[in-house]
Amino acid sequence: MNTLDQRCKATIDQLVDSDGDGLGLDAWTPDDLVDQMSNLTPRQKEIVLAYWDSRLAGSSPRLAEMLAEQCPPMLGACDRTFLEGHCNGSQFSASPMQNDIGDKYAAVAKERGVSIKGKVYLPGLANYPGDPRAWVSDRGEVKRLAEERNYKVSGSVEHKPDSRVDDQHG
Repeated sequence: MNTLDQRCKATIDQLVDSDGDGLGLDAWTPDDLVDQMSNLTPRQKEIVLAYWDSRLAGSSPRLAEMLAEQCPPMLGACDRTFLEGHCNGSQFSASPMQNDIGDKYAAVAKERGVSIKGKVYLPGLANYPGDPRAWVSDRGEVKRLAEERNYKVSGSVEHKPDSRVDDQHG
């Protein structure tokens, strides 16, 4: 038996000795656990072991999963990931036609005194094609504009429109 399989056996023994302790193993027998572990790749076994070691140490299921998979929670709630891959109109670079549209929207913004440096154009926030206010630099700007215009937005930014306000922009 290799070291990884020995660790699997030791973890299973710990799980069995703990009587589940609320770990969600009530329906599993030690033989079931051994069978499940035997079908895994070495990397999968490492993940499972890290998960159960963390759970046995008192971690919540979600924390144990994050630690075992070495994957932090989605970072969609930060400006860096919100703007990742997009700035200065780069979302228009997919085709020459898109590029022309982006150039026109950028020109409108410049005419109105709006710098697009470090910003992304979000057409869902625009009152009309090329609306300079739809160039945003962070999630806070999206939220403020959605509140001001009483728009519903969801995703990295959440805002529900106030039903008491007439939809003037829809």
